Amino acid sequence: FFFQAEDGIRDFCLSRGLGDVYKRQVHGDPLNADTWGYLALMCLNDNGRVIQANQALREMFKAGVEQAELLEEIADDLSRLGKSEMAETCYRKLIEMFNTGQVRNSLTERGSIHLKLAKILHAEGRVAEATEEYQEAHRFAASESERDKIRTILETLSSA
Repeated sequence: FFFQAEDGIRDFCLSRGLGDVYKRQVHGDPLNADTWGYLALMCLNDNGRVIQANQALREMFKAGVEQAELLEEIADDLSRLGKSEMAETCYRKLIEMFNTGQVRNSLTERGSIHLKLAKILHAEGRVAEATEEYQEAHRFAASESERDKIRTILETLSSA
């Protein structure tokens, strides 16, 4: 069962699809960061169209990112696809949003963002930067068990 809100068609075969909706929305309101973000997400989930996702992501940043959850989902997809540099940019933007108070009442947890960034940096061999991010992840961890896991990683890094 499929419902396309923009055209009222309840048939998957007859629907134009969400991509068309977002493309039309971008033309109607090119400064809507959410639209650009959802377009980037769709590109990533459509056989990893990273070039198009990157273009949409740039426009999202220009328009002013507001939804932390959306940006985190994009960053997670980029990381999953092995696009570490782009994922790092998104995670750093999220941290900036936390630091400037732009993220309030969000499902996104600050500690988890630092942890995801730390893992990317660690995988790239950027140990000093990773250590700093692991320390921040430890500081903002949501639970004691999470802090214990991060503490173990930090101890491993310091003994290496």
